[in-house]
Amino acid sequence: LVTEMNPNVVVISVLAILSTLLIGLLLVTLIILRKKHLQMARECGAGTFVNFASLERDGKLPYNWSKNGLKKRKLTNPVQLDDFDAYIKDMAKDSDYKFSLQFEELKLIGLDIPHFAADLPLNRCKNRYTNILPYDFSRVRLVSMNEEEGTDYINANYIPGYNSPQEYIATQGPLPETRNDFWKMVLQQKSQIIVMLTQCNEKRRVKCDHYWPFTEEPIAYGDITVEMISEEERDDWACRHFRINYVSHDAHVQGLSPFHTKYGNDLKFTFQCPQIPFIETEPHICLRTSQACTYQAPSSLSSCNRDHMPPNPETTYCLPFTENVC
Repeated sequence: LVTEMNPNVVVISVLAILSTLLIGLLLVTLIILRKKHLQMARECGAGTFVNFASLERDGKLPYNWSKNGLKKRKLTNPVQLDDFDAYIKDMAKDSDYKFSLQFEELKLIGLDIPHFAADLPLNRCKNRYTNILPYDFSRVRLVSMNEEEGTDYINANYIPGYNSPQEYIATQGPLPETRNDFWKMVLQQKSQIIVMLTQCNEKRRVKCDHYWPFTEEPIAYGDITVEMISEEERDDWACRHFRINYVSHDAHVQGLSPFHTKYGNDLKFTFQCPQIPFIETEPHICLRTSQACTYQAPSSLSSCNRDHMPPNPETTYCLPFTENVC
């Protein structure tokens, strides 16, 4: 006997088969994309390298890395030294309106530069802000005995200065979960100076974890011990000296001098900045990415001034930036 198949059954069967094939194809595509993403993250973290030594003295950044297909942009608009004072006054008119326009243009810079490592799920919790992430080509990589993925990550970037392609490190204010990684970076990078450009709390918002000891009693941060050996408070800044070493290697001792300013304002820096006596020294780590460039720029200009300019009084303009521009 031959029975006719119900047309509805045929349609349902065909749809079921097509749905199964479509789901399988989608899963395969997702797996391939995931593997490609992880591979690119590893390559960008280790193999994708930009030679900071190629920086030109006119301040242009090498944003033409053909390996990643990044586009070259004009990032500078030089102003003659004789016209600088008039330029600043003109830009500051109408409540710094032209400065605001110039700052908006900065937001477009670097959008096409990859930061795959920061986007990995296991690293997202290490970022204080979702829109301030370190670039893969210049991020600081932690050295760890554990080779698991993510153990080398910290939200920090090398910043070139006047004397060295890795003269500064700009990093976020440490989180409670990342303070151990912060001290590991300080010790591994042999940083002698830390400049903290924020308060721990500003306008009832937590900006930075209290990552250093409250007293002179040594505190262990993971496998690193930190001891505050002196503290000096001034009206505008504080200076604390620390001794840090690995817990298991007492012979490895390194002295550090973190400077903590008291001008961490979210809105702006005053144009009448107090003289900071340690501006002439060469810092290595700048906490708080939103004001790191505000410190790094006058520090680099100070180095350039010592090499090329006569010993005249120096004027530093602190521009009212409100977001990360490094």
